Amino acid sequence: MMNHQRTAAEKSYKRKAAKNVSVKEAEKVGHDINNIYHAKYNGKRSGMITTYNPDDDIAYNYAFECHGFGEYNIFSKVEKCRLGGAFYGRGIERGS
Repeated sequence: MMNHQRTAAEKSYKRKAAKNVSVKEAEKVGHDINNIYHAKYNGKRSGMITTYNPDDDIAYNYAFECHGFGEYNIFSKVEKCRLGGAFYGRGIERGS
């Protein structure tokens, strides 16, 4: 059986993928998006999700392009930190 999924290099996304997201991390984020896709992201072109990074156990906000179920381009990763009872983004990093 042939695998018809395109690689990241073959896909045409509007934004460059974040370089600071590991493969393991991207798989976990994709899994978390899939879990709520139909309730929150179906039909949307982009989204944001907050989840824990399995590599360092820190919560991050991940911004992504949505190209259908299981087809996401994570283009931004921002550490979520708690300051004075409110949440703020810190350390914005994007692919260049």
